[in-house]
Amino acid sequence: MDKIILILQAKDRKLATRVGKALASQRVFHDVCYETQLVDSIHYLYEFSNQTIIYQNNDSMSEIESTTSELVINDSIPNGVLTELTFCYSPTCWSKKPCYSPTCPKRIPQFHYGEEQEKKDVKFKSSQQYPNQHDDDRLWANRIDKETYNSIPKIERKRQENLCELIYTEEDYVLSLDYLQTVWIKPLKERPIIPTSRRESFIHKVFRNIASIYETNIRLLNALKSRQDENPIIYQIGDILLEFVIDFEPYIAYGSKQHEAKFTLESEKYINSNFEAFVQASIILFYIYIMPNRKRLGNRKAS
Repeated sequence: MDKIILILQAKDRKLATRVGKALASQRVFHDVCYETQLVDSIHYLYEFSNQTIIYQNNDSMSEIESTTSELVINDSIPNGVLTELTFCYSPTCWSKKPCYSPTCPKRIPQFHYGEEQEKKDVKFKSSQQYPNQHDDDRLWANRIDKETYNSIPKIERKRQENLCELIYTEEDYVLSLDYLQTVWIKPLKERPIIPTSRRESFIHKVFRNIASIYETNIRLLNALKSRQDENPIIYQIGDILLEFVIDFEPYIAYGSKQHEAKFTLESEKYINSNFEAFVQASIILFYIYIMPNRKRLGNRKAS
């Protein structure tokens, strides 16, 4: 971030962050683990992408900039206009104060527009994640009659809500795995989104043993739902978790290769515009897919 501030010759770190995010969106650099966007913090590491800016002389190609060199513009070089760093369009706007134009870059609200927009985007995304996850019909308190609810101590009510939350979050998780197999893996196998030469390798590196994880968790979900249906007051589920813990070994193989999976995914997005378009469409389909299938999933049995 300090380097960006030095280049911009500005003191506004939030402005530098927005510039950095704009560059990151064009893959100039990325988080070393492909996990976060640019954050103004010493606790995150970023690395530049493997790109080279080439300068062309009249006689030869050189990577050394000179006064007579002409920059070769291609798709790998970031481009765009950040209006916050531009001058006002009005030819009479010479002073340090904003001119008559309501969109003059010198106006303070203009400089903070990006920040406010980021807050709105974060709020929108947080409200969209697992939509309606806490619907009233999923709360334990609404699954039992009022008389029984009032007869239970407050601490036990909280325990029951926690157990109920564990079950419906497991349901959401299984549905997410189902979404991965239906919306991602199946189309990638059947459609020419990724060239045949690297398709099988890509699917293996990115998704690995997702099918095994799905089968384990659908069985766990069915066991939890069966226990929930036995009695509105769940006395224990620890015995179920102990029974399934030995089947969680696929998570070790999957988790140990997550960084490789993220690298493979980002690399394919960078070199394959068809796949990048597929990714964007699949993200939108997540919310369309989740809601209609939530009720169906509760009664689904593992094949």
